[in-house]
Order: sequence, then C-alpha cells, then structure tokens
Amino acid sequence: MIALPDFTAISTGEDWYDQIELTDADTGGPADLTGFTLTLEARLVTNGVGDIVVTGSTTSGELSYPQGADAGIIDILFRVPFTDKVSGMYRVLITASNGTDTIQMVSALPVNNLIVSPP
Repeated sequence: MIALPDFTAISTGEDWYDQIELTDADTGGPADLTGFTLTLEARLVTNGVGDIVVTGSTTSGELSYPQGADAGIIDILFRVPFTDKVSGMYRVLITASNGTDTIQMVSALPVNNLIVSPP
C-alpha cells in the first residue's frame, strides 16, 4: 500500500477537488496507469474504524485522468452531496486495478464543519 500525503482540508458544503501526481519509482517519470480503473472509498474514522460514506471511480466520473492515463495525474472531484456529510477525519483508499495488478493508495481527508454566521 502506498501512503499519500494528507489531502487539504475542506468544509462541509464545499466541492472536494484534489489532484494526485504519481511518479514511477523505477524511472522517476510519471506513473503510467494505462488500462487501470480507479476506485475510491472514503470512510469517516471513529476510533480507527469507519463505515464507507462515499465511493467514486473512473467509471462513474469522480476520478479522472485529465492528461491521459500515462501522465501519472489523477483528478478527484466530488460535488456538495459528499461534503454535506458529517465533518471529521476521513480515511481515503484509492485502488487502481487492471485485472492483473492492483495498487492501493491511502490518505486522509479532514472535513471541517462550515459555520455560517447570521447576517
């Protein structure tokens, strides 16, 4: 499993957009994910264990390769319905699979409670 840096904190009620750049450890160039389908699971962590709160994938459109799968860049975009969930720390697991090989990447996403002051 590959540990990714923690994602930048977001607030409830905001879209979640992030980008991951992966490097091939052997060549130092961009990781080539041609043929890999990506899935993402985010779990609200309570005492180290959490239920899956949201899922996404390259198939359903929340994950994408903005510059092609061979460029090593993954975009993540979840609209407000995800971020309207409970605030807290989410464990994010991204799995890349091509039917033969599987790569798992893990990170954390802090979601803060958005406080709106009355006018």
